[in-house]
Amino acid sequence: MLGQIRSVPHLFSKVMVVVCVAGGAGCCLWAFRILSRTGHDPAALLGVTLAFFGGELVIMFAKTALCDKKHTNKEVSYD
Repeated sequence: MLGQIRSVPHLFSKVMVVVCVAGGAGCCLWAFRILSRTGHDPAALLGVTLAFFGGELVIMFAKTALCDKKHTNKEVSYD
């Protein structure tokens, strides 16, 4: 099983996307709960938490997009 997990490409990135989306959705639900129970506007709290999760995703995507490619593409000739 460990061998199968190690063979998945970009596993950390995939897990981080799921964690950030789930964390953002959880914070949104918690903000709705705060709003429904107390009547106070949780916009500032929600903005900070979503900015954190969004910043994590942006940093990860930028790192992936700007890193050097380890695998070089071979030119294919159709002779």
